[in-house]
Amino acid sequence: MFYIIENALLYLILIFLLVFWWGYPLSGQRKNILLSILTCVLGGILMSAYQLLPATASVSSGLCAVTSTIFLCLSMTFLFKVSRKEVLWAAFTMYFFDLLIENISSFLLYVFFGIPYVTDEISYLYLLNLPVCMLFYVAIYLFAFRKKGICLADLEHRYLLGVILQSLLFVFIGIIFLSMEQSAMLNPATRAIFAFFFLGMFFELYLTFHLAVKNTQLQEKNSQINHLLRENEKHLLYQQEQESELRSFRHDLKNHLSLIAELIQSEKYEELQKYMDSISLKLEETRAIHTNNALADALFSYYAKKAKKSGIRLSITGAFPSQIYIDSLDLCNLLGNLMMNAYEAAEKTTTKEITLTIKDENQLLCITEINSTADTSLISKKRDSKNHGIGIRTMHSVVNKYNGTLKYSTLSNADNNQVMVQITLENTNHPR
Repeated sequence: MFYIIENALLYLILIFLLVFWWGYPLSGQRKNILLSILTCVLGGILMSAYQLLPATASVSSGLCAVTSTIFLCLSMTFLFKVSRKEVLWAAFTMYFFDLLIENISSFLLYVFFGIPYVTDEISYLYLLNLPVCMLFYVAIYLFAFRKKGICLADLEHRYLLGVILQSLLFVFIGIIFLSMEQSAMLNPATRAIFAFFFLGMFFELYLTFHLAVKNTQLQEKNSQINHLLRENEKHLLYQQEQESELRSFRHDLKNHLSLIAELIQSEKYEELQKYMDSISLKLEETRAIHTNNALADALFSYYAKKAKKSGIRLSITGAFPSQIYIDSLDLCNLLGNLMMNAYEAAEKTTTKEITLTIKDENQLLCITEINSTADTSLISKKRDSKNHGIGIRTMHSVVNKYNGTLKYSTLSNADNNQVMVQITLENTNHPR
């Protein structure tokens, strides 16, 4: 029974770590949840059965450890909307990390409360280290990951490796403490020193995660700035091309008018119609999008050109207020990621539609974007795991900065699937 309870607690801890630390979305399918629970329970039953075998304690412990690792990690592969291979790797890594944290927690409980670390008999007191571990995991999530909007999957592997090596070192020092003579271990001064040390272990691990998250944020920020500079360069080049074509058309305007007058006088109405159609087509090609914001106009015009080449129907209506207090960099990051996601989704569909509406209502800037999509799960399918989710996090960051909201919803029917993104931002002059 002990091993079934232990497996159940570890099962819940692993789910927490994979959902909140790694950021994996749960599938929610009943069949998969049932398979996962059965796999976990089967592992606990096998671990309990090992205790009935005529084997030494060390052999029995070894079999239990191997069985727990295999069945718990396998049980995780049924629960998430991520490839099973990726989940298995993450689950194994988190299980190994949890074992190290459990050992550190056990040392801490022994130093503070005298709860035995190892005895010849199974005791339910051993399970007290799991709530201690859980408190540590929740604290890391709240103050490192959730606060910064980053998950463990976004960090480079070297950071996770560093944390694991640190934990191994701490476990080694704990073993040294346990190997001391009983009289030295019971010495109040010794216990106080090691109590301070074990508490410091948790704080140092928190600092490591905090610095890793902060460094990742800086790397993402640099990546966003570089991407923004490249996109702005494309937008400006496109604007320059449009302005050059428009100047050329204006320069030839007298010639166009003269030719039109001659065709009218000659009553060559059919040729006149063809000539007027060609002029209209030329004007349509050079027509820029005007939303009362030069930066947004350049960005929208750039995507209008891309949409036309890809056969996407793009409609942009409304305008920005004449006085806007949203930083240009923030606005470009928000609109750039919004349009990029919409374009990439619409390009893969047969309907190929993007509509965007801009409104200014009571000092609230409201942007609504609807695009056709082949996938309504709202889960990114990008294969570039390093940059996975950066655009969405950037949008959320901008929205939070201006006390706004960002909502996603799906509009599905028999003929067309659509994603709607609704954004509101405070357009007020107050310090941020």
